[in-house]
Amino acid sequence: MVIYRSQVFRIDKLHEIKDRLWQVNLTLTSDDDPQPRQSSEYMRDEAQEYEWLRTTRKKGKSKTTICGSCQEELEPDHSGIQCVQGHHFCPVCSQNIVTMFFSDPRSYTPLKCLQCNILLNVSVFERQLEPHQIEHYRTIMVTLVYAKDFLTEGEELLYCPFCSYAEISPKGTDFLYCRNKDCSKVSCLICLKQCPKFEENYDDDEDEDEFQQKTDEMEKHFMCAQLKDDKKIIDDAIEQGQKLPCPQCGLAGMKDDGRQSFRIFDKKRPF
Repeated sequence: MVIYRSQVFRIDKLHEIKDRLWQVNLTLTSDDDPQPRQSSEYMRDEAQEYEWLRTTRKKGKSKTTICGSCQEELEPDHSGIQCVQGHHFCPVCSQNIVTMFFSDPRSYTPLKCLQCNILLNVSVFERQLEPHQIEHYRTIMVTLVYAKDFLTEGEELLYCPFCSYAEISPKGTDFLYCRNKDCSKVSCLICLKQCPKFEENYDDDEDEDEFQQKTDEMEKHFMCAQLKDDKKIIDDAIEQGQKLPCPQCGLAGMKDDGRQSFRIFDKKRPF
């Protein structure tokens, strides 16, 4: 089954159109369908059990700090990321957050808490950086600052997923050729993976096989470009589905820990 917002669909058929591209036929379920009801009851029971375990843990140790990603218990003075709303991430998960930032700086700038979407203190993020990452990070941030003065309508700042190279290109660019001599990779800006490079001549049979393999791989990246709008719709829906907007100012955050209200720090107003 597939659950999308308040609608529940049953998966009827899966048909592979081509490599890694599938057609999924869905049927909308009715209110008297027993399977969605059983699934809802199962999820409700699981949620109640989790809430009971969480409450029991809090009663036994009221000041327990839990990583918001892996749910591991943390020391109060842990060295990982924490936001002003009290969400904590262990050092290992904090390094994963750093890796996500470097993989796509456009999507993760400005730096925000992955749970509540509140802006992170920059120094809290910077202390997670390894020595070899600091120069790369500074290059990205400086580029962002200067790009604001040079970007015109219809342009955007693009980053190489594999190094600190950045350039201003027309909006909608799907591929980037890195002009950093130490990198020189061609990357797909949708899946953030390296694209194959083609040589000038393919003479013998082995070269033809290599050419065909690279052609097939490049077709997958062209498919990325065709599906990028659909990917953005899904990504935006997932992000918006996790947020709760303030009914007065529209600023959004995420409820957690079963609380019925939380505070908007920009406005100092709970709801």
